[in-house]
Amino acid sequence: MECSSYHHGLVIKEYRERLGKTQEWLASQWYADGSGVSVRYVKAVEAGQKLITDQQQLRHLSEVLAVPLWKFGLSEFNPFAGQFQRQHGHSLFQETLQLVECLIHQAWRLRYTVALPHTEQVVQRLRALFTYCATELPSNIKQERTYIMLLAQYYQLLGVVQVERKQYRAALQSYEQMQRAAEQIEDTPAIVLALMCQGTELERLGQKQDAVQALELARDRSFETSKQIAVFIHAYLARVYASSHDALRFERAVQAARNLASKLTTYGDGTDFLYHSLSGVMAEASYGYLDIGEPLKTLALRPDIERQIEEDNNRWLHAWGPLDYARAYRAIGEIEASVAEARTFFKRGLMLQSPHVVSRSVAFLQELEEAGYQTVTAVKELHEEILETAQTLQPELRTSILETLRVE
Repeated sequence: MECSSYHHGLVIKEYRERLGKTQEWLASQWYADGSGVSVRYVKAVEAGQKLITDQQQLRHLSEVLAVPLWKFGLSEFNPFAGQFQRQHGHSLFQETLQLVECLIHQAWRLRYTVALPHTEQVVQRLRALFTYCATELPSNIKQERTYIMLLAQYYQLLGVVQVERKQYRAALQSYEQMQRAAEQIEDTPAIVLALMCQGTELERLGQKQDAVQALELARDRSFETSKQIAVFIHAYLARVYASSHDALRFERAVQAARNLASKLTTYGDGTDFLYHSLSGVMAEASYGYLDIGEPLKTLALRPDIERQIEEDNNRWLHAWGPLDYARAYRAIGEIEASVAEARTFFKRGLMLQSPHVVSRSVAFLQELEEAGYQTVTAVKELHEEILETAQTLQPELRTSILETLRVE
């Protein structure tokens, strides 16, 4: 069709006929207030003898005749109404938000089952989308509850990736942004998760009292949410209590997590964007027993945890598990067994391609050396193996290893 011969009447006629409607019917439906026009007027419009220039009228006819807005040169966003116009029950903006939600769920599944770069790819796409939305969307659209809810979840994922890249303070800031977004819409589950994430990072940064306060607040608010979230929060609270060497409160929090978990038929299935598995709950207890000086309890938990890890297909925790056992064997003086677990941890960390995991495995080797075991054959061999492996790795992982070992 030549541009010079185009007019809206052609589209109106096409879609009227698609619906099997008469010109008389369309004449009676012409205006949004229920009033109509003459059949002669409709014929003149369809013939191009009368032109419609009123955008609001075109939007109304779009609804009446199921005409895509782009056929009239219009977009879904109506600046006069300040909102997106649903097209016959659908809106591209709403469809986009549904796709974003799907991507967020997919990212969490990837996070627990595959190497870091796969999760990171999804987070990068989400970052690009939300960056675009921040500059291009009207302010009132950015106040929609679903949009803000997904933005909060994006910040949580961003924080997770930043941790794996050893950007710990940036991760803490992302979790603070998550909390602010969640508070805008009073999304209590997201607020609780944001507080938990902040507490975890504060503990990593050595701010133990602040970490306890954040997680205790998360625990108190968690009773306004699902039991799944309450289990998750109690497990992490137990970890922070253990880190503070508070054995009594650690045991209480672990028991509370177990009691709550025993009442659940499903856990970590994506409800409230929570994919934390039961093996993760058990692992926090394992980690905590080490910090309160009970390494044998950590080793005793191992068979059950490893069985649950396989059931959950939690490859991330599969990689982290050997660190607990390496620490436990070191605590009871079995250094060769400790080194064997440390080697497994290092190799699994490489498979995850996570600088955070890899540098933690190297840091454990350093701890052994600084504790006076640097002359033990197994320790020396692991040190040499790590240095040799570092030369074959991508720059970021190699740098993480060499910086941790303080090698130029």
